[in-house]
Amino acid sequence: MDVLFSNAWLDLSKEPLVFTMPNTNGVYNQMTILSGWTNVLAAPGKRTTGTGGGNFLIAGPCWRGKVPAGMTLISSPTNLVWIEGSTQYDGPSSLATVNAIQAGYKLTPLSAWGTSYTPPTNVPTDPNVDTSSTPQSQVQNMSAQEFFTELAALMVANPPSRADKPVVKQMARIGIVPGKPFRWNKLDRDIQEAITRGVNEGHRNVTELGLQVPGSTKENGWLVNLEEGWGNYGTDYSLRAAAAFSALGAVLPQDDTYFVVGGDANLNNYTITFPAGQTPPTNAMWGIDMYNSQLHLVSNPIDRYAIGPHLAPVSFNADGSLTVYVQNTEPSTAAQQQNWLPAPDGAFLLVLHVYWPQEPVLNATWSPPALVKAS
Repeated sequence: MDVLFSNAWLDLSKEPLVFTMPNTNGVYNQMTILSGWTNVLAAPGKRTTGTGGGNFLIAGPCWRGKVPAGMTLISSPTNLVWIEGSTQYDGPSSLATVNAIQAGYKLTPLSAWGTSYTPPTNVPTDPNVDTSSTPQSQVQNMSAQEFFTELAALMVANPPSRADKPVVKQMARIGIVPGKPFRWNKLDRDIQEAITRGVNEGHRNVTELGLQVPGSTKENGWLVNLEEGWGNYGTDYSLRAAAAFSALGAVLPQDDTYFVVGGDANLNNYTITFPAGQTPPTNAMWGIDMYNSQLHLVSNPIDRYAIGPHLAPVSFNADGSLTVYVQNTEPSTAAQQQNWLPAPDGAFLLVLHVYWPQEPVLNATWSPPALVKAS
């Protein structure tokens, strides 16, 4: 992996929380803050606020207090907020440094600010929460009744925006109203069947959209999405659903533009060759991650799950180009082994991350070279 992740789920219904970011001493990080509707509210970090640290007051929709001196206000339209953070990882030798930075990420209730606050360690958890499957699969396994009952309840603390009024009005016609019980059993059977058919069709559409994200383009075989709405979806419900299925918690392209391509290492060996001077243009770093067809990291004999110059030295060719070897079996030469990204014995997905990309990435004048079948 190119980065180590830090995650926090916030409940702002009682009061705001202060998010403290430490001085990273130049180490790249970005802490994407998302609303309950997965819109990016802010992204403190090296690109936007520098690496000197800071205190950010994250407040929910009903808070009307005074922002203490020295804090930056981040207003959320929902009481549910997700902080999804990334801190640059340069391989095992950097682990202690990255972990120390992560230990400096702190959350403090506003009422406890200025005290020696210690987060509680005995907070009860709901034993009924399924932690063994993905959010996407849990949603797809919900019945129409379960889904819309949950939606109506969640829309109280996480109200839809003004722009959502037309679709909220449509849902109210069948009894889906924020804060009111969804009386499924009061609906006529033919309406229940119609809603169920719609939900099933919706699941199929979302799965298809998630695999072919709206607005995505192919560059040399790599799928990339540079849509302006990516991370702030407005009323583009298709794009929001596609992002939630394929990249839940998607960050802004300005922080992480990623390109995706697939292959099958049971059938072929592959190479990716960056011409001299044509590695990804970035203000931070870049790396290629390897996943299997279930989007899981792939166990391999050299414990290499990503490749990039910041993770370990790579071997450039005599002409200055860089060739990455993507295959299941170890290459034959030492130089090729240095640039080997082990693949599973079967289908795989490569994700090329360009962190804090430069303008040629964002305006699509640069694109990665193709994944080529080796002869």
